[in-house]
Amino acid sequence: MASWVDIPQGCDFTLANLPYGVFSTDSSEHHIGIAIGEYALDLKKLAQEGVFSGISFDPTTLESATLNNYAALGRDVHRNVRSFLQELLRVDTSYGSILRDNPERIQRVLIRLSDITMHLPMEIGDYTDFFVGIHHAQNV
Repeated sequence: MASWVDIPQGCDFTLANLPYGVFSTDSSEHHIGIAIGEYALDLKKLAQEGVFSGISFDPTTLESATLNNYAALGRDVHRNVRSFLQELLRVDTSYGSILRDNPERIQRVLIRLSDITMHLPMEIGDYTDFFVGIHHAQNV
């Protein structure tokens, strides 16, 4: 599956791997995004612009400063959003007018990875249990 976004040979961030993260730029606070090629796609701005209106979920969760609210929506929502993003970024997308053929929106929402700062994507509460596996059990 090819993308209209330039993805260098050997890049890990292809349509098969769209990792979520939280980033900021010199001119913006924390935004949720995904990596594609050498870019971050700003999901907060896409949500604010109503791009996810055809998907049954609360897109305001993508406007948070962390992934906690979005992560809490569950696998079915995550699969639907990921499928939509893959279609949106495919070279032969049926949603060309939403992003691929919209240079003004591309300018707003596609940011070079070299121009962003990554942040801790989740807010961790006061207790996290890292007790996993026999190795940890034996060391306790």
